Amino acid sequence: MSLLIATVDKNQREQVQISLDSFKGHNLVAVRVFYDAGGGEMKPSKKGVSIRPDMLDGILDGLEAAKEEAIEKGWLV
Repeated sequence: MSLLIATVDKNQREQVQISLDSFKGHNLVAVRVFYDAGGGEMKPSKKGVSIRPDMLDGILDGLEAAKEEAIEKGWLV
Protein backbone atom coordinates (compact mmCIF):
# COMPACT_ATOMS: atom_id res chain seq x y z
CA MET A 1 0.00 0.00 0.00
CA SER A 2 1.32 3.41 -0.90
CA LEU A 3 -0.52 6.72 -0.69
CA LEU A 4 1.14 9.72 -2.34
CA ILE A 5 0.78 12.79 -0.11
CA ALA A 6 2.89 15.46 -1.83
CA THR A 7 5.33 16.04 -4.67
CA VAL A 8 7.96 18.80 -4.60
CA ASP A 9 10.09 19.59 -7.66
CA LYS A 10 13.80 19.30 -6.84
CA ASN A 11 15.05 20.30 -10.29
CA GLN A 12 14.05 19.73 -13.93
CA ARG A 13 14.69 15.99 -13.78
CA GLU A 14 13.95 15.08 -10.15
CA GLN A 15 11.21 15.45 -7.59
CA VAL A 16 10.79 14.59 -3.94
CA GLN A 17 7.72 12.51 -3.17
CA ILE A 18 6.22 12.12 0.29
CA SER A 19 4.00 9.10 0.81
CA LEU A 20 2.49 6.83 3.41
CA ASP A 21 3.68 3.24 2.97
CA SER A 22 3.48 -0.14 4.63
CA PHE A 23 6.46 -2.52 4.69
CA LYS A 24 6.47 -5.89 6.42
CA GLY A 25 3.55 -4.84 8.61
CA HIS A 26 5.10 -1.49 9.59
CA ASN A 27 3.47 1.83 8.71
CA LEU A 28 6.00 4.37 7.42
CA VAL A 29 6.26 7.90 6.08
CA ALA A 30 8.55 7.82 3.03
CA VAL A 31 10.44 10.78 1.60
CA ARG A 32 12.14 9.71 -1.63
CA VAL A 33 13.76 11.32 -4.66
CA PHE A 34 12.26 10.23 -7.97
CA TYR A 35 13.93 10.81 -11.34
CA ASP A 36 12.63 11.22 -14.89
CA ALA A 37 13.21 7.87 -16.60
CA GLY A 38 12.05 9.26 -19.94
CA GLY A 39 8.65 9.48 -21.54
CA GLY A 40 7.27 11.22 -18.47
CA GLU A 41 7.80 8.16 -16.26
CA MET A 42 9.15 8.93 -12.78
CA LYS A 43 11.11 6.15 -11.04
CA PRO A 44 12.31 5.99 -7.42
CA SER A 45 16.01 6.49 -6.73
CA LYS A 46 17.98 5.07 -3.83
CA LYS A 47 17.97 8.53 -2.24
CA GLY A 48 15.39 8.77 0.50
CA VAL A 49 14.35 7.92 4.00
CA SER A 50 11.43 6.14 5.65
CA ILE A 51 10.44 7.02 9.19
CA ARG A 52 7.91 5.80 11.71
CA PRO A 53 4.84 8.05 12.01
CA ASP A 54 5.61 8.64 15.71
CA MET A 55 8.84 10.41 14.62
CA LEU A 56 6.98 13.06 12.60
CA ASP A 57 6.71 15.65 15.37
CA GLY A 58 10.46 15.57 16.05
CA ILE A 59 11.32 15.70 12.33
CA LEU A 60 8.90 18.59 11.74
CA ASP A 61 10.30 20.49 14.75
CA GLY A 62 13.81 20.04 13.35
CA LEU A 63 12.76 21.19 9.88
CA GLU A 64 11.06 24.26 11.34
CA ALA A 65 14.22 25.11 13.30
CA ALA A 66 16.27 24.68 10.11
CA LYS A 67 13.87 26.97 8.25
CA GLU A 68 14.13 29.67 10.93
CA GLU A 69 17.94 29.45 10.89
CA ALA A 70 18.01 29.62 7.07
CA ILE A 71 15.86 32.77 7.23
CA GLU A 72 18.20 34.34 9.83
CA LYS A 73 21.22 33.56 7.62
CA GLY A 74 19.49 35.09 4.59
CA TRP A 75 19.38 31.77 2.73
CA LEU A 76 15.59 31.95 2.54
CA VAL A 77 13.31 34.95 2.26
